[in-house]
Amino acid sequence: AAPGGADALALLQVSASRQPDALSAALVERETPRRPWGQARHAKAAALADGAVISALAVPKVYRGDALGSGFFATVARTLPVGPVVVVIAVALVTVLLGSSVHKNSPEQAARNVYVTVNFVLVLNYTIVILDSYDMCATLSMSEADSGRMVGNYMFGFCFGAACMWRLTLGMPDMWRHAAPKAILVGLMFQAVGAVAYAVIAVRATAIAQSADFANIPFGVYEALFAMRSTGRMPTILMASRFVAGFGSGWCQQFYVTAQLHLTPVQERPEHTGRWVFSGMLAIGLGPMVASILQMIEPERGVAPDFVPVGFAQMMVIVGALGAVVLYHPDLSEVEDHMSEAGGSGGALGLLLPEENASIRRVLIIGCLLMGMLRGFGVAAVEVVMASLLEDKFHWDQRATGVMIGGVFLCCIPLKVVHKTVGTRLTVAQWIRLLSATAILGCSLLYSQTCQFLQGVVNVSCAGTLVVAGVVLFPTFYLGESLACGTMHQHVLPAGSVFDGNHCQLYYNIAQGLGRFFGPWTSRFVVQIAGQNSFAMQQMGICILFVFIFESAVKPAMETDKHHSPLRGSSPG
Repeated sequence: AAPGGADALALLQVSASRQPDALSAALVERETPRRPWGQARHAKAAALADGAVISALAVPKVYRGDALGSGFFATVARTLPVGPVVVVIAVALVTVLLGSSVHKNSPEQAARNVYVTVNFVLVLNYTIVILDSYDMCATLSMSEADSGRMVGNYMFGFCFGAACMWRLTLGMPDMWRHAAPKAILVGLMFQAVGAVAYAVIAVRATAIAQSADFANIPFGVYEALFAMRSTGRMPTILMASRFVAGFGSGWCQQFYVTAQLHLTPVQERPEHTGRWVFSGMLAIGLGPMVASILQMIEPERGVAPDFVPVGFAQMMVIVGALGAVVLYHPDLSEVEDHMSEAGGSGGALGLLLPEENASIRRVLIIGCLLMGMLRGFGVAAVEVVMASLLEDKFHWDQRATGVMIGGVFLCCIPLKVVHKTVGTRLTVAQWIRLLSATAILGCSLLYSQTCQFLQGVVNVSCAGTLVVAGVVLFPTFYLGESLACGTMHQHVLPAGSVFDGNHCQLYYNIAQGLGRFFGPWTSRFVVQIAGQNSFAMQQMGICILFVFIFESAVKPAMETDKHHSPLRGSSPG
């Protein structure tokens, strides 16, 4: 056993005489830790076990379903998987509403509605696992950093899926017209395979967790026991399931973002792009909320973690997306191709440009890609670290954590409304500077010293300070990322260039995917080995680097391109 682990195990052995069934069985199954992360988990368990186990032994046992009582309704509640049933009903209602909308609109708008629905599902399946990630990985003998990698692996697969679809589109440029439903269904099948594999692991992990006597032993002690037992290939399958699901997401998104350029007139693109971005933003916020609601409505929820509702919910929403595509995707063989009116890429910006101006735009595009990657990293880091800190450090109930995180993410909606209302009063450069300064201020709230200061001045708890930091950081990250993406698309090169619209969309998907892959993994690793203050320093460094890239590369290129562009007189963003 690792240093500190012996004390915890000795205390467990003493307690085993009082609870032989649960404790002795767990001790017999222990093995040598497979990863160095087990050492930290042993030490944590020892600290939790010091005096905690004996006091916890006085707590009566609580088994799943005891609160239901008896009778017909209790029997039905025990038999039916309530969470998945609710998800099925919700998916059916959304599908019916989508059908009504599709039948009232043109084929182009009907296709866009289907794409927005699919996009919502794909993004939802990225964030819905955040609440379960920490406990699920602990149950499978994985570390806190591994739990972040599990969340981010979705976006790692996203990069590969986007690259494969981009390459396929080059050889089949009319796929958007003649094979759109098939292309999306292939991506959703990857999603389905990943979701099924995740659900299988969720069932196995839940069985392991519920075999432990959580009513009498703190979870931290069982983390030590879990870290000392072999879970076979389950961690590998879990990681692979997220990668495969993310591959399907990248495949679909690369396709339908490009398809919308063909379907949408140039003057209408900002409106429809905004709907697509909004659907993703809404899904990011609702993912943890949906997971929390599924836990709330589960009538047999006990003390032990239950990962099954989220696992089955992912499969149900994918079935809904498959149904939407099969039932409602229109025939696009006769619709007009609006890419031709845009000169192939970027409207009037598709004009042939002097080499000097093209070089300036390459610098600008590369800078925007780096900014997008940093913002993706920052957003993903806030998502996962807030969840783990609120649950593990501040001992929040998982359901309350999900609702709070979802509410924090949805704070970007009022900021988006403010930007849409008064956005023209500031230039893009001024907005980016304002948002970056606000984000740096938000990062200062992540430090424990700030928490202690505010606790003494205005009596705000450290958990409350963390929530306020999230309210400041996430909306500013989101809007800053949107502005960087919009700036890039305004300055793409003509069709055929490696920096034309289609290529830039691929680069942006990969940049976002890598940022959202490394963000959760790196951030939970930093918290695991160095604590919350180091995470705050990391986030502040990300924000400062974002400003540096903007001021040193993007902003000068915007000003130079404004004076050399054929569209002289347009705003620099």
